[in-house]
Amino acid sequence: MNKDLDKLAQLLDSKIKIPFINMRFGLDAILGLIPGVGDAISTALSSYIFVRAIEMNCPKIILLRMLLNMAIDFFIGLVPFLGDIADVVWKSNLKNVELLNQYGKNPKKATQGTWLIAALIGTAIIGFNVWIISLIFS
Repeated sequence: MNKDLDKLAQLLDSKIKIPFINMRFGLDAILGLIPGVGDAISTALSSYIFVRAIEMNCPKIILLRMLLNMAIDFFIGLVPFLGDIADVVWKSNLKNVELLNQYGKNPKKATQGTWLIAALIGTAIIGFNVWIISLIFS
């Protein structure tokens, strides 16, 4: 339904094919190789899909599912080696675009309440990313 979000999710999660084993990965897995900062950058890029979901006034349960996918990707990504493998397997951006596409057949304009909740959650995620990065570099 949403070509730009589909392209972004493909770029982040499955743009590059691993020969002979039919697995795909994307920019998210490559950025995950940069300790701490890479996962924060990936989360920031993934947030664009979330913001678009807010603009479409997705139900809060879908927004929460999307945040859960992003959180799983971020927290597992912090674990050395396991996080790199998880970035190839756990494709949170593709999952989130699929959730958005399922809802997007009947979009509505976002309400102020939805924006407020998203702003609070987004601020918490950004704050946590800054805290993690400060721990890594201190």
